[in-house]
Amino acid sequence: MPLKKTLGITQNSDLSDDLLNELRAELESRLVTLKLDMKGVRQNLVESAYSGTADNDSGNNADLSVEEQSQHLLLKEKVRTSTEYNNVVDALKKMDLGSYGICNDCGDPIPEKRLRATPSILNCLVCQEEFERETKC
Repeated sequence: MPLKKTLGITQNSDLSDDLLNELRAELESRLVTLKLDMKGVRQNLVESAYSGTADNDSGNNADLSVEEQSQHLLLKEKVRTSTEYNNVVDALKKMDLGSYGICNDCGDPIPEKRLRATPSILNCLVCQEEFERETKC
C-alpha cells in the first residue's frame, strides 16, 4: 500500500476522498449513538445503585448477588462503550490530521477492507493481535 508524507504526517494514499467521507459519516453517526448509549448506561448505573441500597435493608443475599452482578455488567458496558467512544474520537482526529488509516503502533497502512469493517480501528491486524496477546497475560 502506498504511503505519502505531507507536512511530516504519513498518509495512506490508497484511501480516496469519497471513501474518507463515507467513513467519516459512519464515525460521526456512531459517535452520536455512543453518546446516547453512555448516557443510558450512566442512568442505569445510578438506578441500580439506588435500588441496591434500598434492597440492602431486606438482607436477602440472593437479591444482593443478582444486584452486584447487574452492576458489574453495567460497569463492563460502560468501559466498553467509553473505549469505543474514545476510538471513534481518535479516528476522527486522525482524519482531521490526514493520518487516518495508518497503524498507531507500526505506522503501516491499515487495509481498506479492515477500515470499512471497523472505521474506528486504530491498528493494523498484526499489531492488534499482538496487543490482545499481551493483555491476556
